[in-house]
Amino acid sequence: MEKTNKNYQRVLKYYIHKLLEIGDKEHNQLIQIKDCIIESKEKNLNGLNLPIISSTLDGIFLQSDYFDNDSVAIDVTKYKIIPKNYFTYRSMSDTGIFKFNIQNLYERALVSSAYPVFKVKSEINSDYFKYYLNYSNMMKKQLYINKEGGTRYALSISKFKKMNIILPSSKVQTKISNVINSLNKKYEINNKKLHYLKQFKKRLLQKMFC
Repeated sequence: MEKTNKNYQRVLKYYIHKLLEIGDKEHNQLIQIKDCIIESKEKNLNGLNLPIISSTLDGIFLQSDYFDNDSVAIDVTKYKIIPKNYFTYRSMSDTGIFKFNIQNLYERALVSSAYPVFKVKSEINSDYFKYYLNYSNMMKKQLYINKEGGTRYALSISKFKKMNIILPSSKVQTKISNVINSLNKKYEINNKKLHYLKQFKKRLLQKMFC
């Protein structure tokens, strides 16, 4: 089952790469990321009791799902506010891989002050932008060149803003992102089926050895 899941992931990534290549060929508008985004530096100065999230390689999750903070006093006034549909990423990485996520769980949430927070400009499709940042070969090359560090790697927002992206027309952005979203839904359904089969197999084994 694990092998099947990994094969499905490889196929999914292959098709995403191909779709992004179509977008690159459709239009050669090379622009800097700083011209595509609006950075937000809003701090939670009023100490609002908002969900605290983490940006991971698997997406956005509640920080409490990853860390036990019950016994630790957290000064939430030092956290940034990240509104719904804004991007963020962990600016430090042990592997040199940086994952760009869209916060779409809450109307407003909190994120570590070390996480850059930004939104794309209105004429840009957020999903297309996310897929391009995370999957395009052009971005991977730029991330490799611009990351800093040795044992741990860093990608500052200033370095990120200087990178370039190729944007097709808004119409093409929407078409490509819709296709990728559809592929992702199929992947999620497949994942749920695999999870169910694993649980079913586990229950059968337990009954056999009871």
